[in-house]
Amino acid sequence: MNVRWSTVARAQLDPRAAEKEFTDDDYVSFVRRFPPSKLVDLVATVAPECAFNQQDYAKNSLVTPWGLADIARVSLAFGNEHRSAVPSRDDLLRCLIMHNGLGHRGLTEKDPDPDAAANTMLQLAFYQFPHQRPPGAFIGRSLALFEQTPFPDQRPAEVMRSGWQQELLGCNLADYIGVTQLLAAAAKPNSGRFNPIWVENPEFPQLVRDVFDPAITRRMLTEFLSAPASSYRQRDRERPGVDRRFTFNPLVEFPVVAGLGPDLLMPVPDFVLGKSTPGGLYFTGLRRWGEAFTRDLGTLFEAYVGRHLALVPGATLHPEIQYGPGNDKSIDWVLVFPDLVLLVEAKLARPTQPFRSGAAGAAAAMQKAFDKAHKQLDRTYDLIMSRRPEFQHIPADRPIVGIVVTLEDFYLAGSPLHQPWYTKSKRLPTRAVSVEELETIVRLGKETATFLAANITMGTADANLGWALSKQQTDDNPIIRAGVEASPIFRIKESALDTDEHAEGERNRQ
Repeated sequence: MNVRWSTVARAQLDPRAAEKEFTDDDYVSFVRRFPPSKLVDLVATVAPECAFNQQDYAKNSLVTPWGLADIARVSLAFGNEHRSAVPSRDDLLRCLIMHNGLGHRGLTEKDPDPDAAANTMLQLAFYQFPHQRPPGAFIGRSLALFEQTPFPDQRPAEVMRSGWQQELLGCNLADYIGVTQLLAAAAKPNSGRFNPIWVENPEFPQLVRDVFDPAITRRMLTEFLSAPASSYRQRDRERPGVDRRFTFNPLVEFPVVAGLGPDLLMPVPDFVLGKSTPGGLYFTGLRRWGEAFTRDLGTLFEAYVGRHLALVPGATLHPEIQYGPGNDKSIDWVLVFPDLVLLVEAKLARPTQPFRSGAAGAAAAMQKAFDKAHKQLDRTYDLIMSRRPEFQHIPADRPIVGIVVTLEDFYLAGSPLHQPWYTKSKRLPTRAVSVEELETIVRLGKETATFLAANITMGTADANLGWALSKQQTDDNPIIRAGVEASPIFRIKESALDTDEHAEGERNRQ
């Protein structure tokens, strides 16, 4: 499909696009006018105002966290501390205008790439969407997954044995998450700055000092969260080009910058919280234990998906079924409703860098993520319909649909532009679903089967289920809520609330 983008189409695609198109060379050159110590400090001052999904981007906002993140990246990677110009707010806005005016491959009539439109949509989705979601569920998911989901007995863990969090992080996961929460909470009132000494200050609230161990905070910063400003030049090998900003930003790995002043700087607070999400922890474990960690995480994720499916009322949940002389295995879960059967395959599949940046290899990455899962759905469907003895307890007298649940969101997996990149089932209707979407689907109550039938059996042109789910009324997810309530920040809030209520009671008695 060869798309020719009109001015109107471009405006609809990216309402923040500038009227003029700049080259990345123009933009990088302008950012390099200012020393990183000044420009990154200015970014860190502004960023908390639009972090944590606090901004309505539909209002054609010029200042965005993804734009600020790229300015900080360019300044750290290409900047020169010997420049004398001091940036003003107007200079920062000029940087943002130039950033927003950068072009895309495929947005010109001359580009013959048949996947140009699909690749451009991937670029925009993975560049912007992660900043447009509230962080609370991510924190709750990490604790619910890694601390509150029992590892299945039938599959011995390779590395996720007792004490694995201490071995990996030097503390338990709640303490690690607490450090990222503390930093993120400190960003806004302190203009993106943080000094570990603050936690040791006697004037710091005792309640906070009781929850956040200063020694753990310092160690987490040193080992996992911060890096010297001088190191980002070596960490970022990308050179100016039309797709540079869609490649990996080193601030994702080290979101706290040291060496630009007396305090640490957090140019993008969203990236700080990202370190304690399942995606951030995935890379931390992968660097330590390699594929053994990802295999264990895949097993744990299957169990996590099962915990959520068990929340659905009026349905019977069946685990993976072994069959045949070789003990082959079905898909991970089967959820049986009175009028529907849902086949569920949980995949640890992650959007690779080529996929995130809409580069060569994006289609192959999509195939790798979903082709095998759909073959597994097809195989289980055939076993049910052929009435294999091991599958007799699964009814074949009602519609059967399937979903592939991924730990990380592929955003556009259901888009008409991207579905042709992988081989969908020819036997049953299927849908790619992120775990975040599943966490909402299972709270639809009696409407769960109806929703699944409408959005899978009947099909939809939406790129994902987010829009359909936004129109549904749901209760809080108790699994996510339990994860959130196990986080240090929640404990502080609850203690403070109890203290306030006690003080109010005392005043009323007086």
